[in-house]
Amino acid sequence: MQISREWATPITMGSFFLMACTGILMFFHADMGLHKEVHEWLGWAMVAGVVAHAWANLASFKRYFAKPAALATMGVFVAILVASSFINEEDEGQG
Repeated sequence: MQISREWATPITMGSFFLMACTGILMFFHADMGLHKEVHEWLGWAMVAGVVAHAWANLASFKRYFAKPAALATMGVFVAILVASSFINEEDEGQG
C-alpha cells in the first residue's frame, strides 16, 4: 500500500500544532470552550498522521531503530509511560 507524503506530513504537522497548543493551554489552565475535547478527539488525527508518515518514510524510520542513542531515547519515554500507568494521583504525598 502506497501512502503519500503529500498528505501524511501535513496531517502530522497540523495535528501536532493543534495538540501542542491545546495541551499547553490545558497545562496552564487557560483552556476554554472545547479545547479539552478537541485535544482528546483530534489526537486520533495525530496518531493517524504519525502512522501514515512513518509508513511513507519506512526506510528512514528503520534506520533509527539501529542507533543506540535513538533506542535509548525511545526507551526512556516507554519507561515513563509504563511507570505513569502504575502511579495513582491519590498515592501522592503518602510515604
